[in-house]
Amino acid sequence: MATASNPMPIPAKTTQSELSQSVESALEDLEMKYTSPPDDIEPGIMFLSSSPPKGACVKKLRTIILSHHDVSELGDMNMVAQTLKNARDLDLSHNQLADWSEVVGLLRVLPKLNSLSLSFNPLNSEIGTKFNDFQHDLERLELNGVVLSEEALNTILKAFPRLKVLQHCLVPIEHHINPSVSSCNLESEKENNSSSAHPLRDLTLQHCQVSSWEKVLKFASKFENLQFLDLSNNQIIQIQPVDDRLQKLKILCLKACPLYGWESFEALADFPVLEDLRVTDVPFLDEFNCDLKNNLLIPRIPNLKLLNGSEITPHYREGCERSFIRFYQTHDVKPKIYNRLVALHGNVEQLVFVDFTPKDTVTTKLRCPETNRRYTVKHKLHITVSQFLAAISKATDIPMNLLKVLHVTPQYPTRPPDELRASNLFFDTLKVEDDDEFHVFTKIVAPKRARTTSKSGI
Repeated sequence: MATASNPMPIPAKTTQSELSQSVESALEDLEMKYTSPPDDIEPGIMFLSSSPPKGACVKKLRTIILSHHDVSELGDMNMVAQTLKNARDLDLSHNQLADWSEVVGLLRVLPKLNSLSLSFNPLNSEIGTKFNDFQHDLERLELNGVVLSEEALNTILKAFPRLKVLQHCLVPIEHHINPSVSSCNLESEKENNSSSAHPLRDLTLQHCQVSSWEKVLKFASKFENLQFLDLSNNQIIQIQPVDDRLQKLKILCLKACPLYGWESFEALADFPVLEDLRVTDVPFLDEFNCDLKNNLLIPRIPNLKLLNGSEITPHYREGCERSFIRFYQTHDVKPKIYNRLVALHGNVEQLVFVDFTPKDTVTTKLRCPETNRRYTVKHKLHITVSQFLAAISKATDIPMNLLKVLHVTPQYPTRPPDELRASNLFFDTLKVEDDDEFHVFTKIVAPKRARTTSKSGI
């Protein structure tokens, strides 16, 4: 390790540029990040504390993050073991680690480490003998952006027999799958996989350029205990019915996969314990509105309890299944699940469609007994009463100050007429319905009395 107390030996031919690069070790970055004093303290300010020094606090940290630090080596392993002895989660992603020997050396001195991220490091695709006779109880490993050969991946899985979570995204995995396996050799392949099955529980393969569902099954079949599988942003178009592989799968994520046809989703019913499905941003499903999509998808997978993070209650499932029956009652070709749902719920009746959309226009009758005129008027409801009266005044040539309009409801003969008065209220507040009538009259204005003045004689 390159520290003040134990300087890193520098070869005689080391240039100044090489010297500046040789200090990029994990320990040095750890010291700079967690023990260096802050450089933004104003002069004259002093902090007094009874807490232990920063260097002592580092040794108690359980989560260490050293991502984006250009780390190319880890430094003195004895110092690593001493400094990170309590670490359980270590993030070394987005660095410059290339040699797997550094990784093995790190894990040897940190036997209690639970989680390790090596994502986006230029690690060699071949491991060779570096993991020979080595095992570790690591439970979570992130290798996103790290290209590995099939042999290297198998070596890693053997080195971590208790690994539960593996992330291996943004790398092609086609070379991990043997395309030449024929159907006659499938049973022997299953026996080999089951005899050496890995206890992996969660597998994430986002952006891995996978286009075949069968290849997914072949790759994932080595993990017979798999419960979570994330295949987001792959090119899977169709899902075929499965056999006895992935029988423990509970959560499946197919976000942004170009799946097409209901047959693919019906095939998911073959997973006996699948209860959580995530299929957002799937173009085929996005053609339907939310309610119709749920009504057509949920009944096809009987064990489903969560769809895109939303709980499917028994009451909601029953409603979806009844809507499913109604939807396909008039179709000649019915899905496989249709008869089972009819046996469960019966032939439900079609619902009567009632349109509760608020009206924006109304058709009324305008009568002017004085001129014996009648009009049928279709007008908007969002106009004001004053605007409506002004239009009547113009149509009947009755001045506004002499206009009297009564709102009559023939369908409710016992309701007395209402006189309309100019206001800024919108017309829909009058609760006007189709076929209502407006009777127009001229107000009778009493003539003004002539002013008489008495003249008294002088």
